[in-house]
Amino acid sequence: LGDGAGRGRFDLPDHPCRLILRAEGYAALALGLFAGDGAPHERSVQLVPLARLRGVVRAAGRPLTSAAVEIARVLGPGELQLVDGFPSRIDRRIFRRVPVDANGEFELPILARGSFVVRAEAGGWAAGELGPLELDPLRDERVAFELTKGGTVAGRVLVAPGQDPAGLLVRLTRADGHVLPGVTDATG
Repeated sequence: LGDGAGRGRFDLPDHPCRLILRAEGYAALALGLFAGDGAPHERSVQLVPLARLRGVVRAAGRPLTSAAVEIARVLGPGELQLVDGFPSRIDRRIFRRVPVDANGEFELPILARGSFVVRAEAGGWAAGELGPLELDPLRDERVAFELTKGGTVAGRVLVAPGQDPAGLLVRLTRADGHVLPGVTDATG
């Protein structure tokens, strides 16, 4: 529990416990194993800021002020995560999402060392993705997005004779942790 001046107070249990200090935007710091009566009365620590991924989102050469950007770890071989029943290549547990500022710029902490994808989206534009990028929480990186109008996926759901094709839910994904829903019309 912090006091706004960078100081915190922690009540420890009466049995040994491991303390790990975490703060948004900083590397976690393992303080050690302590017993309630053997813990130091006061301890000063200095947290190391995480590196930042900074960038800008543009469309038609202009900054997009309504965009959002997210960073997520790419799953490794043998790892599986499902999103709405679909396999995803993205680990949604190591993930952050931020809006861009008035200049279309953003800043995200690099949460861990590894392979990540960075995704930008804004209404009226196709989402853009960069990666996989090899990122390190000790090294700042910079990227830029240029979103486009994209395209359309069209298809037809075939149903058994006598069944109504209207109103069927259809979902599409690129295995990026996002599932796009659609509903069929009277012709399927």
